[in-house]
Amino acid sequence: MQIKILGSGGAFVDFREEYHTSALLTIPKYGDVLIDCGPTTVQSMKEKEIDYFDPLKCVLITHMHGDHIGGLEQLIYERYYMAPEPLTTFIYAHPDLAADLNLWLVLTVLPFTNRETGKNSNEVRDIFQVIPWDPDLCALGTCDLEFMRVPHCGTKKSYGLLFIDAANKVSTYWSGDTEFAPTRLFDAVDCIFHDCSFTPKYPGTVHTHYEELCGLSPKLKNKMVLIHGGVVPEGIDPEADGFIGAASKTCQFGILSVPDEEN
Repeated sequence: MQIKILGSGGAFVDFREEYHTSALLTIPKYGDVLIDCGPTTVQSMKEKEIDYFDPLKCVLITHMHGDHIGGLEQLIYERYYMAPEPLTTFIYAHPDLAADLNLWLVLTVLPFTNRETGKNSNEVRDIFQVIPWDPDLCALGTCDLEFMRVPHCGTKKSYGLLFIDAANKVSTYWSGDTEFAPTRLFDAVDCIFHDCSFTPKYPGTVHTHYEELCGLSPKLKNKMVLIHGGVVPEGIDPEADGFIGAASKTCQFGILSVPDEEN
């Protein structure tokens, strides 16, 4: 499995320095899976010369904040109008989130111009499909997926993503946006991509703060990549504090690989 970081900034990120948090997961014998799609996601893939047409099999959405879904319209339209053949974008979300996400996209994307007839169309299934995740009906090749509810903005429906590739014996957890809520899951997985804010901790925070993660055991920090924090402030050194590092659209942690059977 391979994860390419497309950005690691939050809602207030400066695009001159960082992009919204998003990643591309490549699953052996399946293809590419996009984790979230903020307004800068397509731009980041273009800059990295990533093909987001046929290789991209689906999009996974963690929650409905603009920095995580605001780029879906562009992605859907470009895949439909600019690919050699019109492509439907398949989007997976937790069942509690899927209906709201589908309604938002219907209001955003429809009607669209049918590429073959040149006429307006409301046939949503031709251009995108939001599918409630059901492990018995959905599959990501050799990889099992679980949506894990995480605390974020009170009652906000927000989910972390647990990827278990049993065939290649690799497990990865993507926390999404979350308050500090360590679980036994941390011990079980091989790699953790965890929400991290570098701003001082404040009452009513909706993100995990760096000082909270620093209190974790060396064993956990040694398999953790910090995401969503934007540019690391001067005076903070995640590697020196025991983490793998802080993700970025440009730094060496932009690509993390775990060997699979074919490589």
